Amino acid sequence: MDTALPEEVADKMKALLTEYNRKEEKIFEDIYSKLEPLKQSNKRIADIGCGCDILARMTDEAYMQRALELALQAEGNTSPNPMVGCVIVDAEGNIVGEGYHHKAGEPHAEVNALAEAKQMAQGATAYVTLEPCAH
Repeated sequence: MDTALPEEVADKMKALLTEYNRKEEKIFEDIYSKLEPLKQSNKRIADIGCGCDILARMTDEAYMQRALELALQAEGNTSPNPMVGCVIVDAEGNIVGEGYHHKAGEPHAEVNALAEAKQMAQGATAYVTLEPCAH
């Protein structure tokens, strides 16, 4: 049984894939061209107006990365508790509070971050490397 595609069908598929790849490349070129000025400004990714969910995720990932960096500052000092970092970000995308769990028996990361953020924490988003504590 011959399962090979007829040559004209294979050629059409290759052409469609090539066109799709070109369009995809153009989309990413457009995204990255809009990101480049952000490296040199104070603007948030949301401010560039491209409407791409991937950019919002990149911002979330950056805040979580910062929370992980904070948590690592307590490496070796938190046992039996885990290392935890917290970043509080206001509606404009500014980090208004950071904290980490310094060592066992001391305030948790969220408490430290909220203490730094004070009133600016109102309506903000907390990025925490573990589920926030409720005590």
